[in-house]
Amino acid sequence: MVDRFVEQYPAVVAACLDDRVKKKDSFKKLQKCSDDDIDRMERFLEVMRLPFKITVAMSAEKRPTSGQVLPMLQKLQQHTADKEEDDKFTKDVKSAIRKDLSGRYREVDRREFLEEATALDPRFKSCPSGRTEPEEVVPLQKPQEDSQTPAKKQKLNVMEEIFEDGDDDDVVVTHIEPPIGQSQEENVRDARANGTAEEQRKRLSKDKDRAAKTRAKETALQRSKRLSKDKEKTTESRRNETALQRSKRLSKDKEKTTESRKNETALQRRTRLSKVKEKTTESRKNETALRRSIRLSKDKEKTTESRRNETALQRRTRLSKVKAKTTESRKNETALRRSTRMSKDKERIAEGRAVQTHTVLQRRPSGLEMV
Repeated sequence: MVDRFVEQYPAVVAACLDDRVKKKDSFKKLQKCSDDDIDRMERFLEVMRLPFKITVAMSAEKRPTSGQVLPMLQKLQQHTADKEEDDKFTKDVKSAIRKDLSGRYREVDRREFLEEATALDPRFKSCPSGRTEPEEVVPLQKPQEDSQTPAKKQKLNVMEEIFEDGDDDDVVVTHIEPPIGQSQEENVRDARANGTAEEQRKRLSKDKDRAAKTRAKETALQRSKRLSKDKEKTTESRRNETALQRSKRLSKDKEKTTESRKNETALQRRTRLSKVKEKTTESRKNETALRRSIRLSKDKEKTTESRRNETALQRRTRLSKVKAKTTESRKNETALRRSTRMSKDKERIAEGRAVQTHTVLQRRPSGLEMV
């Protein structure tokens, strides 16, 4: 999945450079993936590519042998060894893999068994475990090549590709050809065992195509004949079931039903009655809730009707009361205005009289002047 993401990420980013795509919110998710994240994914793929190939190689074979375990472990240990150019992230991933592999196949008996299986496996004759010098393996049968046809490089399977990549490995996987006197069935079985996952898929697809063709060749006449024969067989089997067998079967069924009814204990009856009571209580609660809702709806209707029944007379009396209050307020306002106006007039008259008396006193001669 990470490999596909790293492979398709540049194409996705190039397609998202359009202005119409940049306006959408989904474009912000792509911006969250920085260059450091992409570099980290690439370093992760470099470390995990070999474990993935080993998993594919072990799962591609229908009958994997025990001789493959130790060479695979040695390959993983060499691959996960720390190097000077490794950064912290790569070292953490490798240390996690080494920690997981450190506790595997540590028992002495199991280790000896795996070493014997590796030594006996003809594909790992050059494995350094248990011997000092690798022996040259001569195949049982050399493939016949035509001198006229050009030499074509033989396709390697997944396991051969794993040990072909490493330059520091001492293990060389030898391709074993079947002997001349071997039967055809054994050749087919060995080819299937040594074949890759892709070859197996092709073979399965071919088998499916052949089965589909054979099914298509079955004509409608053959199908009708087969169906008619099946119907005849079913009718005969039904007729052979006599009335006695039916009666016996029915009697057995009745006995079973009576026994099942008798086996219903008092406890089961109590539980059944309790369930019935619970159902009745729930139904009553539902009925009371329904009645309450009906009563509330009726009360609402009554209140609306009482509001509507307020007659025009009541409205007139209310309006007349409002008018009387307004007239009284107006009368009170006029009386107050009159009293204020009269007080102002009195003040003016008093002021005028005072002015007149003052002028008169000024015009009269004093007593000394008269003398």
